[in-house]
Amino acid sequence: MNYLCIDVGTTCCKCQLFSQGGEILEYFSEEYGFLKQDGKNYIDTKKIWTCLKGMIKKIAQSHEISSFCVSSLGESFVLLDK
Repeated sequence: MNYLCIDVGTTCCKCQLFSQGGEILEYFSEEYGFLKQDGKNYIDTKKIWTCLKGMIKKIAQSHEISSFCVSSLGESFVLLDK
């Protein structure tokens, strides 16, 4: 079994795949910037999603993923509708 760990942070996201024995099989990290609007910084959720999909796809091409866990920003949420 392989375990995919995803960490979504303020400025980058990371994906790391572990074997059942704890060996690191893959590790990817990608930085992203903020959206600036009206003098304020916002996290670009579309960019995060694009980064994550790319990293997961790379890992899935060469390894089986049995389960995954996600760690994200502290008290955060993304609105899914207007």
